[in-house]
Amino acid sequence: MKGPAGKKNLAANLWCWGLLSVGSILALILAPFWLAALRLCGRSWTLAAREGIWLYGRMYILAIRPFGKVRFRGQKASGGDSPAIVVVNHQSWLDLYLLGAQPFRNACLLVRGWPFQRLFFFQPLMRLAGYIETESQGNAKVILDRCREAPKNGTDIGGFPEGTRSQDGSR
Repeated sequence: MKGPAGKKNLAANLWCWGLLSVGSILALILAPFWLAALRLCGRSWTLAAREGIWLYGRMYILAIRPFGKVRFRGQKASGGDSPAIVVVNHQSWLDLYLLGAQPFRNACLLVRGWPFQRLFFFQPLMRLAGYIETESQGNAKVILDRCREAPKNGTDIGGFPEGTRSQDGSR
């Protein structure tokens, strides 16, 4: 793009990607301290990891606010005593961070296999948070059983049911 709009988009992209990179490195460095501090306060390792991931997303949302509005349509906050199932229409890579703007902190996400494989630096936190890897669990019954257990512990379940598409968009 040419002109002021192109420069603004470039600045926004540089800011967002730079912030994501620096913020991710800082989060990974601080994660052990965060986990230990919350564990000393009596939280379980799983809940400490989930709250840390939520805080990471929340901070990222606050940092990108100057470049765009974050709106939620049809959102109903769980925030109550009973767990919720949160289904998100996955439209961009920012969707995962946008969960940081949600009121729930104790959420277990259903995640495809590739983030566990390619985001190896986040894999220990995702496993500690009890995220459910949907492609390598073996079968749907195992995944369903894990999803049924989560609400019994007061945990919200979150997922992005976008599925996969072919290269040409035919299916």
